[in-house]
Amino acid sequence: KNNDNIKLPYDYIFEYGEYFEVEFEILKNKKVEKIFINDEEFSNYKQVDSKIRLFFSLDNWGYKEFVINKIVFDDEEIIILDKKYTLLMRKRKPEFNISINNEQGYLFHVDVNDPDLTIIDVVFKKEKETNTFLRNGSYNISNCICYIKYELGDGNIYEQEIFSYVGDSTICNLEVNYDESIKNINLLLDTNKNTKQIKVNNENIYKKEEGNKNHIIMLVTIVSSIIILIITFIILIARKKKGDKLIKLK
Repeated sequence: KNNDNIKLPYDYIFEYGEYFEVEFEILKNKKVEKIFINDEEFSNYKQVDSKIRLFFSLDNWGYKEFVINKIVFDDEEIIILDKKYTLLMRKRKPEFNISINNEQGYLFHVDVNDPDLTIIDVVFKKEKETNTFLRNGSYNISNCICYIKYELGDGNIYEQEIFSYVGDSTICNLEVNYDESIKNINLLLDTNKNTKQIKVNNENIYKKEEGNKNHIIMLVTIVSSIIILIITFIILIARKKKGDKLIKLK
């Protein structure tokens, strides 16, 4: 028989470690005896009245094609499906632990846990991307965002921001350390007179002090006030002397 009596969804994406469930409905309320998937008997299912739920799990990330071949009922009736669909289990998302040391410039130390080798690059992005191709070296940057690019096997590119830098030209040293995968990434950012602001997670960790400018404004204000007081005092003294002379003349 054909599959006109079956409503079956297909093509799914799920995460590593998750069980994936497919539910479909048999329009004839009959007890299922066996289900065959990829030409093998499949036992990981549950039937509740006319609904059947299949439970899938994959051992590794990637695509796997499944064909639900047929369903055998307890009265020996067989429904031939040959319904093919694809499951995609994404790679495990990498974990980043960022620590910052500002004893000499700003050192961003990124501990990485990336068992499925998802990391593609460390990028400095201004108007266009400056790709490092994970090569150790010194990079001249200005007004940019530094982030790690990675992929999970689903055709999309994901980003993990490390820091954003506001200021003119400065140097950032990149060091990538490997074990079986990337173990850690070090970014040493030089701060100089050109550096205006550094942010991590949209929070300032460095902002150029406007103190000198404020001190100058304050100093000018104080000096101006003193000058005004002196001039006022001189005027008052002069008026007083002039009044004393007029009294004497009388």
